[in-house]
Amino acid sequence: MPDNSSNSKDKASKAADFVLDSKPHANFRFKEPWTALALDNLRGFSIQLACAGGSGAIAKTAVAPLERVKILLQVQQMSSVPKAQRYKGVWDALRRIPQREGGLKALYRGNGANVARLVPDVGFKFAVHDQFKLMFSPPDGSPPGVQEKMAAGAATGAVLVAPTEPTPALRLL
Repeated sequence: MPDNSSNSKDKASKAADFVLDSKPHANFRFKEPWTALALDNLRGFSIQLACAGGSGAIAKTAVAPLERVKILLQVQQMSSVPKAQRYKGVWDALRRIPQREGGLKALYRGNGANVARLVPDVGFKFAVHDQFKLMFSPPDGSPPGVQEKMAAGAATGAVLVAPTEPTPALRLL
Protein backbone atom coordinates (compact mmCIF):
# COMPACT_ATOMS: atom_id res chain seq x y z
CA MET A 1 0.00 0.00 0.00
CA PRO A 2 1.41 3.40 -0.90
CA ASP A 3 2.37 5.88 1.75
CA ASN A 4 -0.37 8.58 1.82
CA SER A 5 1.53 10.83 4.19
CA SER A 6 4.29 11.63 1.67
CA ASN A 7 1.69 12.26 -1.05
CA SER A 8 -0.22 14.68 1.16
CA LYS A 9 3.04 16.51 2.01
CA ASP A 10 3.72 17.07 -1.71
CA LYS A 11 0.22 18.51 -2.19
CA ALA A 12 0.68 20.81 0.81
CA SER A 13 4.01 22.12 -0.48
CA LYS A 14 2.51 22.77 -3.91
CA ALA A 15 -0.38 24.66 -2.33
CA ALA A 16 2.08 26.75 -0.33
CA ASP A 17 3.91 27.71 -3.54
CA PHE A 18 0.68 29.09 -5.05
CA VAL A 19 0.25 32.74 -4.00
CA LEU A 20 -2.99 34.55 -4.66
CA ASP A 21 -2.65 37.81 -6.52
CA SER A 22 -3.73 40.52 -4.13
CA LYS A 23 -4.89 42.72 -7.06
CA PRO A 24 -6.27 40.38 -9.72
CA HIS A 25 -7.73 43.22 -11.80
CA ALA A 26 -4.81 45.64 -11.59
CA ASN A 27 -4.52 45.83 -15.38
CA PHE A 28 -8.25 46.26 -15.92
CA ARG A 29 -9.33 49.90 -16.24
CA PHE A 30 -12.95 50.56 -15.46
CA LYS A 31 -14.50 53.41 -17.37
CA GLU A 32 -17.84 54.83 -16.35
CA PRO A 33 -20.51 54.93 -19.02
CA TRP A 34 -20.52 58.17 -20.98
CA THR A 35 -23.94 59.09 -19.59
CA ALA A 36 -22.64 59.03 -16.04
CA LEU A 37 -19.64 61.10 -17.03
CA ALA A 38 -21.82 63.64 -18.83
CA LEU A 39 -24.27 64.03 -15.95
CA ASP A 40 -21.58 64.16 -13.28
CA ASN A 41 -19.72 66.76 -15.22
CA LEU A 42 -22.56 69.28 -15.66
CA ARG A 43 -20.53 72.00 -13.99
CA GLY A 44 -17.59 71.31 -16.32
CA PHE A 45 -19.98 71.32 -19.28
CA SER A 46 -21.27 74.76 -18.24
CA ILE A 47 -17.76 76.13 -17.83
CA GLN A 48 -16.77 74.71 -21.19
CA LEU A 49 -19.85 76.23 -22.79
CA ALA A 50 -19.01 79.67 -21.35
CA CYS A 51 -15.32 79.49 -22.26
CA ALA A 52 -15.95 78.36 -25.82
CA GLY A 53 -18.63 81.02 -26.31
CA GLY A 54 -16.38 83.68 -24.79
CA SER A 55 -13.44 82.76 -27.00
CA GLY A 56 -15.71 82.90 -30.05
CA ALA A 57 -16.93 86.35 -29.00
CA ILE A 58 -13.39 87.63 -28.53
CA ALA A 59 -12.30 86.27 -31.91
CA LYS A 60 -15.32 87.76 -33.69
CA THR A 61 -14.79 91.13 -32.02
CA ALA A 62 -11.10 91.12 -33.00
CA VAL A 63 -11.91 90.78 -36.70
CA ALA A 64 -15.09 92.90 -36.67
CA PRO A 65 -13.48 96.00 -38.27
CA LEU A 66 -12.16 93.95 -41.18
CA GLU A 67 -15.53 92.21 -41.60
CA ARG A 68 -17.29 95.58 -41.74
CA VAL A 69 -14.81 96.94 -44.28
CA LYS A 70 -15.19 93.78 -46.40
CA ILE A 71 -18.97 94.11 -46.46
CA LEU A 72 -18.86 97.84 -47.27
CA LEU A 73 -16.40 97.23 -50.12
CA GLN A 74 -18.63 94.48 -51.52
CA VAL A 75 -21.86 96.49 -51.51
CA GLN A 76 -20.57 99.92 -52.48
CA GLN A 77 -20.86 99.03 -56.18
CA MET A 78 -24.63 98.72 -55.74
CA SER A 79 -25.02 101.96 -53.76
CA SER A 80 -25.84 105.39 -55.10
CA VAL A 81 -22.61 106.88 -53.72
CA PRO A 82 -20.65 108.73 -56.42
CA LYS A 83 -17.48 106.99 -57.63
CA ALA A 84 -15.27 109.74 -56.23
CA GLN A 85 -16.55 109.10 -52.69
CA ARG A 86 -16.24 105.29 -52.79
CA TYR A 87 -13.58 103.49 -50.82
CA LYS A 88 -10.53 102.63 -52.85
CA GLY A 89 -9.39 99.69 -50.73
CA VAL A 90 -9.09 98.27 -47.22
CA TRP A 91 -6.70 100.90 -45.87
CA ASP A 92 -8.74 103.74 -47.32
CA ALA A 93 -11.92 102.33 -45.73
CA LEU A 94 -10.24 101.77 -42.35
CA ARG A 95 -9.07 105.40 -42.40
CA ARG A 96 -12.27 107.05 -43.66
CA ILE A 97 -15.01 105.08 -41.85
CA PRO A 98 -14.10 106.47 -38.39
CA GLN A 99 -13.83 110.00 -39.86
CA ARG A 100 -17.25 109.79 -41.55
CA GLU A 101 -19.25 107.85 -38.98
CA GLY A 102 -18.05 109.08 -35.60
CA GLY A 103 -14.84 107.45 -34.42
CA LEU A 104 -13.51 103.92 -33.98
CA LYS A 105 -16.87 102.77 -32.67
CA ALA A 106 -18.13 102.89 -36.26
CA LEU A 107 -15.83 99.99 -37.20
CA TYR A 108 -17.65 97.78 -34.69
CA ARG A 109 -21.18 98.61 -35.85
CA GLY A 110 -23.22 95.40 -36.09
CA ASN A 111 -20.76 93.38 -34.00
CA GLY A 112 -23.23 92.92 -31.13
CA ALA A 113 -25.66 91.01 -33.33
CA ASN A 114 -22.88 88.82 -34.70
CA VAL A 115 -21.60 88.01 -31.21
CA ALA A 116 -25.12 87.28 -29.95
CA ARG A 117 -25.56 84.80 -32.81
CA LEU A 118 -22.10 83.30 -32.53
CA VAL A 119 -21.68 82.72 -28.75
CA PRO A 120 -24.35 80.04 -28.35
CA ASP A 121 -23.38 78.37 -31.61
CA VAL A 122 -19.65 78.09 -30.89
CA GLY A 123 -20.14 77.29 -27.20
CA PHE A 124 -22.66 74.56 -27.92
CA LYS A 125 -20.52 73.14 -30.72
CA PHE A 126 -17.42 72.68 -28.56
CA ALA A 127 -19.28 71.46 -25.48
CA VAL A 128 -21.41 68.95 -27.39
CA HIS A 129 -18.43 67.71 -29.38
CA ASP A 130 -16.56 66.84 -26.18
CA GLN A 131 -19.59 64.95 -24.89
CA PHE A 132 -19.77 62.95 -28.12
CA LYS A 133 -16.05 62.20 -27.85
CA LEU A 134 -16.79 60.73 -24.41
CA MET A 135 -19.66 58.71 -25.84
CA PHE A 136 -17.67 57.28 -28.74
CA SER A 137 -14.40 56.68 -26.88
CA PRO A 138 -13.39 53.03 -26.40
CA PRO A 139 -14.66 51.39 -23.18
CA ASP A 140 -11.17 50.23 -22.17
CA GLY A 141 -10.04 53.81 -21.55
CA SER A 142 -7.67 54.07 -24.51
CA PRO A 143 -7.65 57.33 -26.47
CA PRO A 144 -10.18 57.58 -29.31
CA GLY A 145 -8.99 56.63 -32.78
CA VAL A 146 -9.80 58.16 -36.14
CA GLN A 147 -13.13 56.34 -36.46
CA GLU A 148 -14.29 57.45 -33.01
CA LYS A 149 -13.27 61.06 -33.70
CA MET A 150 -15.07 61.04 -37.05
CA ALA A 151 -18.20 59.59 -35.44
CA ALA A 152 -18.10 62.29 -32.74
CA GLY A 153 -17.68 65.03 -35.37
CA ALA A 154 -20.50 63.67 -37.52
CA ALA A 155 -22.86 63.39 -34.54
CA THR A 156 -21.98 66.93 -33.43
CA GLY A 157 -22.68 68.28 -36.90
CA ALA A 158 -26.00 66.46 -37.12
CA VAL A 159 -27.13 67.67 -33.70
CA LEU A 160 -26.16 71.27 -34.45
CA VAL A 161 -27.63 71.48 -37.96
CA ALA A 162 -30.98 69.85 -37.21
CA PRO A 163 -32.44 72.56 -34.93
CA THR A 164 -30.71 75.58 -36.46
CA GLU A 165 -31.02 74.79 -40.15
CA PRO A 166 -33.83 72.25 -40.64
CA THR A 167 -34.01 72.54 -44.44
CA PRO A 168 -30.60 70.93 -45.15
CA ALA A 169 -31.33 68.32 -42.49
CA LEU A 170 -34.61 67.42 -44.19
CA ARG A 171 -32.89 67.08 -47.57
CA LEU A 172 -30.76 64.28 -46.14
CA LEU A 173 -33.84 62.21 -45.29
